[in-house]
Amino acid sequence: PRRRRDRKLAPEQCACGCGGQLHEVREEISSRIERVKVTYVDERVTTYYACRKCERVISTAPDQPNIVEGGILGPSLIADIIYQRFGNHTPYERLAREFEQDGLPISRSVLCRTTLRYGEILRPIYEELKRQTLASFLVQLDDIPVTVRNGKKKGRTTGRIWVYRSADGNVVFDFRMDRSQEGPRRMLGQYRGLIQGDDYGAHQFLFRDTTDRISLLCWAHAVRKIRDAESSSPRLRKEFDVLFALLHKVELEARGLSPPKRLLYRARHARPILKEMEDWIEARRLTVVPKSPMGDAIEYLRTNWEALTNYLLDGRVTDITNNAAERALRRVAVGRKNWIFIGAEEAGQPAAVLMSLLQTCVEHGVNAIEYLRDVIARVNEPGSAREIAELTPAAWKRSQPAQQRAVCGRTQVAAAVQSLTYPTS
Repeated sequence: PRRRRDRKLAPEQCACGCGGQLHEVREEISSRIERVKVTYVDERVTTYYACRKCERVISTAPDQPNIVEGGILGPSLIADIIYQRFGNHTPYERLAREFEQDGLPISRSVLCRTTLRYGEILRPIYEELKRQTLASFLVQLDDIPVTVRNGKKKGRTTGRIWVYRSADGNVVFDFRMDRSQEGPRRMLGQYRGLIQGDDYGAHQFLFRDTTDRISLLCWAHAVRKIRDAESSSPRLRKEFDVLFALLHKVELEARGLSPPKRLLYRARHARPILKEMEDWIEARRLTVVPKSPMGDAIEYLRTNWEALTNYLLDGRVTDITNNAAERALRRVAVGRKNWIFIGAEEAGQPAAVLMSLLQTCVEHGVNAIEYLRDVIARVNEPGSAREIAELTPAAWKRSQPAQQRAVCGRTQVAAAVQSLTYPTS
């Protein structure tokens, strides 16, 4: 939005010293960027009318009800709170101080309960996002530890947040209290397709006695193991780097190709390099101490070779690493340094819901605050259950009505700021 302020001379100032009259010859515009972040009270006044003859009483058209019964926080403020908490990783205590400086004393406990309540309200969109993620031909997974307090009781424990990312950028976080296979089992037990991750033992049951799921191991993990073992054999690390550089070059060249062409290009150019690398592994494993760091790294490559090369089976695989899932987990890694812990076990999943929606917005280039402002107001509307598939970030971005509502929302915010009045007493 733009605010124009014209600086002009008054008519009586347009008299020139020579006796002539000044007239406009040109305009010169100088601009500067300002930001006004205002918290205001949206007063919705209902007028009642009565008939003197029949004593009938009617009111003006009903306004949109509050999303949470009895709640006084509007969609714009709620969207901002959620984004500040899980997008900018701002602790509740700091948020409470900011609101207090605006003259709005919202306690830390109210902010906490509000975000968790909306994590539950937005759960249907999360479930649809999960359904779409598991419909992808490929799912990446990883996990990260988080500290969990025992609510109001003393003591802390360690939970896990698992990430599941589809090939097209949908991201689903899942909160669990342990790192057992129960988490992946609940999420991927019925999944059919490619699963890309590391060689953590709790993943292996997904591939036993079935051909419906195919393991793709991450080449970034494999390279990291060789490089971390450099101290025990710098020469072997350099030899491996030369081979992997050739493989990486093939991936860069194949990136812009269509899936069928990428499949053929890899068969023609990557397979010979992989064969040379496999021969290198078999030869070098006989020359290193088996239990040395380099010996362990080479043995990792040898035992996981099939899973590392399974990406050759499908040209739709665009990345031979699991880095995209790791980047998604940075939202949790950065956040836990600020909010330190999850307050209670029951708070974990609502937080995972909100982080899933925000990270998927990032992946699809969606303005998260505008998205939240719109879907928070719509998710509880009558008939919204039929439209849940249109409220995921990717579908919302493609929806013309949603974009029109976003523009309308920006206009309403600008109009609201212009019409603000401060009480004099």
